[in-house]
Amino acid sequence: MSQATPVRVILRYREQPFQDLNAIINAFFKWRDIQPLDDYCTHICSNFHSSRLYLVLDLYCKTCPNVNLDKLDLEVFKVSGINSLCVTSSTT
Repeated sequence: MSQATPVRVILRYREQPFQDLNAIINAFFKWRDIQPLDDYCTHICSNFHSSRLYLVLDLYCKTCPNVNLDKLDLEVFKVSGINSLCVTSSTT
């Protein structure tokens, strides 16, 4: 049995009224075919001068709570779509 490797994922998207963040997260998990269950935490970063938001997912943060953030793998993706949500590209 292999141990999960912590990773920080950043999902870049445009803010829209009544946007469901869980839908974004679930679409990403489905697209990547991962099932972290409840072993992730989220936070949102924004820029005051932009409508872009950054949803940060720290995967496997409960399995591996003591992580050196300087050595953590970072993956950045662009999310698009209003009705059918999809992750369109990696910008790493």
